Amino acid sequence: MLTVMDIVILSIDLFSVVVSVPGHLFVMLVNLQDWTKNVKFHLNDQLIFCISLFSFVHGIVKICSDFSFCLDMGYITIDDKSYISVVLSTVSFCVLWYCTWLSLYFCLKIVNFNQGFYMYLQKNFHKMFPWIHIMSTMGSFLASLPVTWDITEHSSNSTNCAENQNLFLLVSNGKSLKVIMVVSFVAFLLFFSSSLSIIISLYRHIKRMKTNMQSLSYTSSDVHVRVTETVAALFAANAVYYFTLLLCAFLQDFYIWQFVIAIILSLTRAPRPIILIRANKKLEIRLRQWLHCCACIISTSNNSE
Repeated sequence: MLTVMDIVILSIDLFSVVVSVPGHLFVMLVNLQDWTKNVKFHLNDQLIFCISLFSFVHGIVKICSDFSFCLDMGYITIDDKSYISVVLSTVSFCVLWYCTWLSLYFCLKIVNFNQGFYMYLQKNFHKMFPWIHIMSTMGSFLASLPVTWDITEHSSNSTNCAENQNLFLLVSNGKSLKVIMVVSFVAFLLFFSSSLSIIISLYRHIKRMKTNMQSLSYTSSDVHVRVTETVAALFAANAVYYFTLLLCAFLQDFYIWQFVIAIILSLTRAPRPIILIRANKKLEIRLRQWLHCCACIISTSNNSE
């Protein structure tokens, strides 16, 4: 039987999906329209599209599994838990890595260093695709396999809805936690270094703008600020998500913290579409156009009545 806390968690999960899914669909639809129209799929658009795609998949799978675990507890086998946990883990890793590649892409486009390897990456980063797509997806899947082993070893008689719906809680003391820590550490190392470089570059950019106003345009400054806000927001959202996962290892025995962790993990997904739309001027303009059209349609229908 569902408890009050179970209903609260399911409601927050549902709210997070309802809020984020339309935004992800908008991002994917606009990028697909431009791809079919212009034939070219720019690297920036590819990365944003992939983040939205995997975030969308994660939200749908998560809410479906939540309701399955809580409403049909007796029909969910240990194998079902293993499959679902691997999918969720793989998609989560993919989101993290594509956010990392997006941050690195912005860093290569904006920040200028004289180091040879950095200059090599600036010239050849776009040539590394589609290999980066393949390696990110396959690497995320392989890194998620230990979750299956830990789920299999876990008792299948658990009746705690919060624990069952948040599958990472089931494996927070096993092999998968070590894999999560290693994979996320490598990704965050790249993520943090590129984000920090962009922030330092913005600081220097503003400092030069104050001393020589004519040499720097408002447009370049606006783009720089937009990029900095994007990478900082993505870094914060992913950091909160994975830091919360690590807390599972230390707070697993505390019943109330299982609910708190599940709620935090759900809420970190909600603002992601807004961050991605803010990252791309084209998406922001298109969203305003769509909202304006919707407002005109509603206004026309109201006047006709």
